[in-house]
Amino acid sequence: MPGYSATLSSVSSTMFPYAQPVALSGYVEYTENNLDEVGVVLVLVDIISNGATRTIRAYSTTSSGNFSLTFFPSSTEYGTYTAGARHPSSMQSQPQVQWRILGSATKSYIEWRNC
Repeated sequence: MPGYSATLSSVSSTMFPYAQPVALSGYVEYTENNLDEVGVVLVLVDIISNGATRTIRAYSTTSSGNFSLTFFPSSTEYGTYTAGARHPSSMQSQPQVQWRILGSATKSYIEWRNC
């Protein structure tokens, strides 16, 4: 059993008009049996959208167990995103926060016309 668990508790916004940095933050909870691990620990954050999962590393910043990170979607991304934090030995996180990038499903292009 891991000596701590991780939870995402906030996202900078639940709706974005276009792809832009998304600030996420959360906290680590230590088990009573493993209080010797208190300090900076590794947290994995799974970000899921359109059936794909991306995992980002974060570290708790203090013995209080808080952590934060920024997700940078590509400029063409849009859709609904869920994210969850987990201990590195856990295989999968549960969704803990959600947001949406409205964006556009159309492709950008330039049309040249002979005048």
